[in-house]
Amino acid sequence: MEDVKRREDVRDRSAIWMAWLGILSGVISLFYAPFLFGGVALILGIITAFSKGYRLGWWALALGIVSPFLNIIFHGIRVW
Repeated sequence: MEDVKRREDVRDRSAIWMAWLGILSGVISLFYAPFLFGGVALILGIITAFSKGYRLGWWALALGIVSPFLNIIFHGIRVW
């Protein structure tokens, strides 16, 4: 029983770290490569929104959706 609880705690921490990475990539997408980092934030947000780190996951998901559009509005469309 204790082993199952310990595995659950590890899973909780990994979901939280994935959510923070999603938020970080969403913030990076505001400044550089919006569709690449915004896509990463979107995918990590979807994964973590339906796990134990759901609140941070929803933030990462929102940043992944909104930040590419904000980048286009403020910086215009750039071809790298």
